[in-house]
Amino acid sequence: MIIGAHAIISRTNRGADRAFLRDVFDLPHVDVREGWLIFGLPPSEVRGIPPTGTTCTS
Repeated sequence: MIIGAHAIISRTNRGADRAFLRDVFDLPHVDVREGWLIFGLPPSEVRGIPPTGTTCTS
């Protein structure tokens, strides 16, 4: 039986995606650095990362 998961989502519009997960789903989250948010999905988590070759800024 799977009781948890860890997912990383690569995206192009991190502001919109971050707002969607934070505001629409009202997920608990932690800002780990420079706007990188980790959202809680008990008993799992999901993190969004920028596409390859880009940097993450707030």
